[in-house]
Amino acid sequence: GVALAAGILLAFLLAPRLTAPLDRIAAGIRQIGEGRLDTRVEVQRGDEFGMLGRAVNEMAVALRERDALKGAVVRYMSQELADQILADQSAPTLRGARRQVTVLIVDIRNFTAMSAALAPEDVVAFLNRFFSCMIDAIFSQRGTLDKFLGDGCLAIFGAPIDDPEHQRMAVLAAQGMLRSVHELGVEMREQHGIELRIGIALHTGEAIVGNIGSELRMEYTAVGDTVNVASRLEVMNKEYCTEFLASEAVVRGAGEEFRFREVAEVTPRGAGRSLKIYTFAD
Repeated sequence: GVALAAGILLAFLLAPRLTAPLDRIAAGIRQIGEGRLDTRVEVQRGDEFGMLGRAVNEMAVALRERDALKGAVVRYMSQELADQILADQSAPTLRGARRQVTVLIVDIRNFTAMSAALAPEDVVAFLNRFFSCMIDAIFSQRGTLDKFLGDGCLAIFGAPIDDPEHQRMAVLAAQGMLRSVHELGVEMREQHGIELRIGIALHTGEAIVGNIGSELRMEYTAVGDTVNVASRLEVMNKEYCTEFLASEAVVRGAGEEFRFREVAEVTPRGAGRSLKIYTFAD
């Protein structure tokens, strides 16, 4: 009887230590199941309950990263590439990483004059048509849309998944953009009497890529000197009266199927050294 009474008393005393962590873990799993992926289970113990709590937290982090990955790939990549990434269990997350990428920047040359000459609804219709052509060119060559830049956009080739042909893909995308703009330019000239011109720049180098922003708004983007140099090369199209400029690193990696001609040797701010720039050979 004494032993039975002691057992009952011990069970009564231990029950809260057993049920309390289980209740917290169960509540956390329910919240995660409801889509609240920022849920964390607080079980600061070194036993099996602590291990279970940490496993639940790790699951929530993984689900959140997967959710962010799905949102990014669907928004910024072609459907084919998005499906490939989401189906691959070893697909990369959107955490920050240093990668060798090729950055593409395209900009409309005379947009201010164009917008002044067109009705607002025509400006919006033109931009939608223009960006549709640019995005098609990017997605068709395995590129990732980074962001819109008002009357231009920035794309990355070689991230979030490695692409050993990222220079070649970027050059092909630039060629596709130039073809589309030529066709669109004919329409603009005939319908509105406006000459459509663009500037495209490509630069290859190391960049930090990842999902950057806040809890309310995250974007997959690239940052670093490689992006800055590409931006400055794009502006140089005005100086050299070109529609396309690529750095020597792009030309070396693109392959022999393209014909380039050297334009100049320049030292863009942020490059750290002089580099040769090229355009397409006539």
